[in-house]
Amino acid sequence: MNQSYNAGLNYGNKNSTCEYTNTDLLKGYCAAIGSSITVASGLRKLTANATRTATGKKLLLLNTLVGATAGGCASFCNTLCMRYAEIEKGIDIASDSECEKTVGVSKICAKNAVVETSISRAIMSISSVTIPSGIILSLGLVGIAPTAFAQKTVLEVLCVGGALRVGLPMSVAVFPPITMKNGSDLEPEFKEYK
Repeated sequence: MNQSYNAGLNYGNKNSTCEYTNTDLLKGYCAAIGSSITVASGLRKLTANATRTATGKKLLLLNTLVGATAGGCASFCNTLCMRYAEIEKGIDIASDSECEKTVGVSKICAKNAVVETSISRAIMSISSVTIPSGIILSLGLVGIAPTAFAQKTVLEVLCVGGALRVGLPMSVAVFPPITMKNGSDLEPEFKEYK
């Protein structure tokens, strides 16, 4: 056969072909929380001296860099931890692009799908922090920096909304919704498929 394989859907919260137990969810949840807190706390501690003395635009820039890095790492770790059961158990793969002809279960495809989803979630997290800060800094450079609470809040909400409008599609578009693999790249039982 000259067909490729589906590595799994990259845009869902989980692959529905993998059965999750309550233990899988509990382990994933605990690991996700632990990794998020560790990453965020570690980065804050590493940059504490630089942010302590910074003010104004420099402080906003440092907070943006730390927040984006912490958010991106935490998003990656959260997705990886919460979907780790797929890597351990594997996901169904199909020999057609419509995912109708299921031919088996692959751990290699599962790992690929989970890593791709984790990367796209990290990109979304990073963009949702950096785009609003970049817009606000740019507007400040041209003299648009409202000081009244209502005006400032409206500007910030518009910037965050704009960032999500741009960042979400961008992060989802990084990888195709269905990944194709050659049988030779998978487990031995799929080597015959090219």
